[in-house]
Amino acid sequence: MKAENTGKNDHGSIHLAFTGIKDKINYSFLPGKYIVIDLCIILAISFLSITWFRGNYLINSGDLGLIIDRIKYFYLTQYTWDDTVSIGYTAPVQHAGLFIYGLYGAITEILGLSVEFFEKSFFYIWFASSGISMYYLTYVLGIKRLGRITASLFYMMNPISLAIMWNVAIGFFPPPYAYAPLILGMYIHGLEKQKGIKFIFSALLFYTIIAAYSYLWPVVVGLHWAPIALFFLYYLLINKEPEKRKFAIKYTSLFLGIWLLLNLYWIAPIGYTIADQFSSATHRADLGYISDYETFKLNSVTLLGGLKLTGLWSIGGSYLGDPYYAWGDTYFTAPFILITFLIPIFAFSSLFGNDRKTKQIAAFFAALALTVLFLGKGPSPPLEILNIAVYKNIPWVALVFRMSFIAFSFILAVAYSVLVGLGILVFYEFIENKTGKRIAVWTLAVIFILLFGVLAYPFWTGDVIQPRGKYMPGERMKVPEYYYQMKYWISQQNGDFRIFSLPTSKNYNVIYSWEDTGETKGYGGGDIIRWFSSKPVIFANFGTLYTAAGKEIESQNYSGDIFKKIMGILGVKYILLHEDFNYYAVKDHPWWYKQDLESLKTFLSDQEGIKYIKTIGKLDFYSVDDRYFHDFIYATNDLTYLEGDIKPLGFVDIPNFSKYTFFSQDINPVEKSQDERIREISNNALVSGIVKSEEPNIIQIPKSGAYDVRLVLNRRGTGPVFYGFDKEPMTQANNASKYLENYEVIELNEHILSAGNHTFNVKNIDGTSYLLLQGTEKTKPPVEIHYNKVNPIKYNVHINASGPYVLVFGESYNSKWKLYDGDISWLASLFEKEIPNYHFPVNGYANAWYIDKAGEYDITIFFWYQNIYYIGSIISILIFIIGTGYLAWNIRRV
Repeated sequence: MKAENTGKNDHGSIHLAFTGIKDKINYSFLPGKYIVIDLCIILAISFLSITWFRGNYLINSGDLGLIIDRIKYFYLTQYTWDDTVSIGYTAPVQHAGLFIYGLYGAITEILGLSVEFFEKSFFYIWFASSGISMYYLTYVLGIKRLGRITASLFYMMNPISLAIMWNVAIGFFPPPYAYAPLILGMYIHGLEKQKGIKFIFSALLFYTIIAAYSYLWPVVVGLHWAPIALFFLYYLLINKEPEKRKFAIKYTSLFLGIWLLLNLYWIAPIGYTIADQFSSATHRADLGYISDYETFKLNSVTLLGGLKLTGLWSIGGSYLGDPYYAWGDTYFTAPFILITFLIPIFAFSSLFGNDRKTKQIAAFFAALALTVLFLGKGPSPPLEILNIAVYKNIPWVALVFRMSFIAFSFILAVAYSVLVGLGILVFYEFIENKTGKRIAVWTLAVIFILLFGVLAYPFWTGDVIQPRGKYMPGERMKVPEYYYQMKYWISQQNGDFRIFSLPTSKNYNVIYSWEDTGETKGYGGGDIIRWFSSKPVIFANFGTLYTAAGKEIESQNYSGDIFKKIMGILGVKYILLHEDFNYYAVKDHPWWYKQDLESLKTFLSDQEGIKYIKTIGKLDFYSVDDRYFHDFIYATNDLTYLEGDIKPLGFVDIPNFSKYTFFSQDINPVEKSQDERIREISNNALVSGIVKSEEPNIIQIPKSGAYDVRLVLNRRGTGPVFYGFDKEPMTQANNASKYLENYEVIELNEHILSAGNHTFNVKNIDGTSYLLLQGTEKTKPPVEIHYNKVNPIKYNVHINASGPYVLVFGESYNSKWKLYDGDISWLASLFEKEIPNYHFPVNGYANAWYIDKAGEYDITIFFWYQNIYYIGSIISILIFIIGTGYLAWNIRRV
């Protein structure tokens, strides 16, 4: 009897718990008689996204950044430093890709599912989620069924989603677009229903798991949270009761705080490195692009174009006769122009609703829409002076403003979808009251056909994905098999080295010509080569050295050593030449250095020290001779010291330059005491100083010895040059000259100079000229090293040194690369002091430390920013455990 009673009680408890959970889910998310039907309609329409692939093609272009090696990407999402691109860079934004993008990708690859399946499934999820998210938002707002389904369909298929969100060349926009209404709806639902921490945590946990990867473009954080902040202010404005205002402040603080804590694993690294990110983002013009202000103007629209959600210049634009949008010209025909006017008409007719609730909703979203329309019009009238002032005077805001209408279109699409849903609902009810239901239904059918059939026709035909053109590849692609063969071959090569990819872009873009059949003609966008190499590939512009290499190739200097020397100090072992590149498409384009296939082949084959070794499909490989090659980590006393501006110098003809480490006060000023210590151990000090004619030029010699002296003149010879050191008589420089681009290099023979300051006098030079003094003494560095790469952020180095030396580490310079005694863990690095040393950049990009410690010992090179990721992850995990435990305990109580 007792057991029977216990069983009944257990059954009753389970039933009550299930009923309670079901009621909460129904109440929170899926109430209403027709919800299931509406969701099925959205899910069914979302299958359109699968048809866009037109078979088994991949969709990739521009900045979409499709991950092809999914396990590699998942691995990279766990590190704050990415060593797979060029010379490495700080990549905290990749942590956001861990859930669920990276994890799902790794799982599908482990299960043997194709990358085509991976991409198709995400396209479907994003398209469906955009409709479902908007449906949820409009339900929370209390909008009737017709308004909900209209808003959902409009959010899925409107001019903004057509021209921007699903234009994959623009970037990784579909996921943040899909989930923008969801987080706003969750916030509003909890605020209006006065929900507590259980709702907040469960909602934000769900959102974090499915949507955190939306923030791979961190600007989206502001675009998602701006409507929430504005709704919070609006709520305080329309609610005068102190209790409601007090709850709103408390609820909003909890909502923001819990979201921050759950997402701290990616927010903390981004926030901690924001200065570095901002510094790199403000120099985009150096990478071959137009200026940021020109970008700001191009990405803006006229007020009328913004009101119709159109107006981007690129809709009617083309390159080499191929339109940027296959449907662009159609949208400029009279019928389509007229249809686009329906959008603002229906949107702002929502303000004329009958009930107070509808008017309040319409007022908020209309104000939101008009605000972002004003911002999105950029420097276009009216009152353009305000936007220009914000852009020019608030640098952090300017990062968003340069994207202008493209960035603000996230918020605009959310606002317009709600307004259009309300407006059509108001219009339908008005027609029904005036003429009856039958005419209202037929009128509604016509409106739906115009908005979701005619105007949205590219979604139905698949032209939302740009097809191939006459010259340019479309957004569908198939990677040739020989790329996978190359991947296998590279994996068989031993050692640490880099691969230099040709032709050279001034940013990071490529245009490949592949299979010229069916839907594909190749690929255009950010280079995907990183997914097909286990070694770092230099394909993106990182500054001085890359620019120097590009210019050297462009100049076709076949006989010089400059290109090989650059390859050497970059640790390049192989040069990859793409025969499958679309050289015609980039001819005279400002994003690429001028080069063609035949001239590149000639350039490589005619240089001693570079040798052709292998062809894989349409990919040619050349090797760089070991005499130029620098190890990834090495110790040296052969230091080349440059004073002043080294950029105009480039890589002048300095004997054996590739085997020396060079550094400059111009790159990163060092303290005088450090400068002197570094000079003291240099066996090969090259001093560079800018010199002026007929003025005493003071030159500091680091150590006594013999020096080869050269003058580098910024002109070609127009007469004899006279020179002399200190008080010696001036003599004519009559030795043979060499010409390098716009410079004349004059040999001044060997001079014996003592340590200290010397006066150099020169006559008959003009322009910016340089004096180079290279020490002739050569000795073996008093150190031997062996190292092991543990992961992208940690290297163990074993050292046997007999005196001071400089340790060089071939990742790009960052002050957060630290040296520690022994093999330490990340946790120990938080408390252990780093080895006392002088950390400075060398070779124009790399890290170097002056170390004055003899003996045999172990050190660790560690990227300290990684600690921020670990600490943030621990906090996020703790919040997850505490929150889920609390929810489980409450469910059990039910």
